[in-house]
Amino acid sequence: MHLKSWKYRLCSGYKANRGQQKSRSRYNERLPFKWREYKEKAREASNFNIFSKQLYEYLVVFGKSADKYIPRWILDLPKDKLQIFWDAYTFGDSHRNGSGLQISSVSIKLMECLQEVALKLGTICQLRRMDCYTSPLFIFQYNPNSQNIKYHNKQIISDYTGKVWCLTLKTNSVFLVRRNGKIMFSGNCIGDNAFGSNPSWYVDGDRKNGESDKAHSQFFYNDNEFRPAEFMHFCAKMLKKEPKEAGKSPCMVMFCAFEQLHQFIELGKKYGLMHYIPLVFRKKFSAQVLKANMKIVGNCEYGLVLYRDKLPKFNNSGSMVFNCFDWPDDRTTPKCHNCQKPVPLLERIIEIFTDPGDVVIDPCAGSATTLLAAANRRREAYGFEVNREFAKEAKDKVLRRIQLNLFD
Repeated sequence: MHLKSWKYRLCSGYKANRGQQKSRSRYNERLPFKWREYKEKAREASNFNIFSKQLYEYLVVFGKSADKYIPRWILDLPKDKLQIFWDAYTFGDSHRNGSGLQISSVSIKLMECLQEVALKLGTICQLRRMDCYTSPLFIFQYNPNSQNIKYHNKQIISDYTGKVWCLTLKTNSVFLVRRNGKIMFSGNCIGDNAFGSNPSWYVDGDRKNGESDKAHSQFFYNDNEFRPAEFMHFCAKMLKKEPKEAGKSPCMVMFCAFEQLHQFIELGKKYGLMHYIPLVFRKKFSAQVLKANMKIVGNCEYGLVLYRDKLPKFNNSGSMVFNCFDWPDDRTTPKCHNCQKPVPLLERIIEIFTDPGDVVIDPCAGSATTLLAAANRRREAYGFEVNREFAKEAKDKVLRRIQLNLFD
């Protein structure tokens, strides 16, 4: 293929009114590429062809014809940015069909990506296949004025045989999966029942005293605002570059739910953290005491060590360190956060993966126990917390316990 004679069709449209024609002409005039309009004789429509090697080299990675797709970094964008992409795409590549709009393509990958975007934005949509003479055509149908999915309470019950996935999700969230090529939702949202298996659901932990103010509530008011991809991008940027000498590389240590382990492993790879070590933190108690019908209850928390290529700095003093840690009691540090980690545990982790004088960064500081643990082990530390109440309590109760040493 010769790029000089290569033509990329930007869009094609049916009969447009004068206002649409003016808008289209105005947009075309602002394009930084050479373009040409071809009016069709058989119908009142026009095709616009662009001539640009630069644009070709940018778009060729997204596939062509049956291989077209939307890259994962776009699909993982925050909802506000995903809405911008959606509006621009559907404006340029859809046509009216009845009360809704329709997009067609020979690429099933592209249609499935559009379906994922639509569902993430709460737009009701349908995907169907039409068998043609040469190749199947996939039709994506949606109504831009449809009611948001989260307000639909229709219950569908059907028989199902196979694996059952039980996931814990945020408030008003669903887990999108494909089974035999069909979109399905899976997952249990703890959201407003975050304390459902915790004694604090009741006043003083006693059911006889009635429900406490934590009943029917979520852990944090901003639970729905957490963006895993943005979080991972930030952490990867903050992590310093790997030095040439061995045994000095940085790493990222994070706590997460068991169901999130695979998600963050895959996200880490997208941002250059190609390797991982799973962590298990074993407690001497369980918060699931209210589940009286359970014979086995959970007493562990989970985490990951993520690193780039070289093994991270590892201070083990010649001894093995198991990836299963005991969860120590911390009765001296004031409690100011629902998911507060014990300072002795954080001190142990910091001792293993950093040296005195190194910098420790906690992008979700919460109670600031990481900062206190770092200071106790003579590391510099920086923390970020979006919740003003937690930040104030951490400053007043936890950070004030840092002992300054004039001889450091």
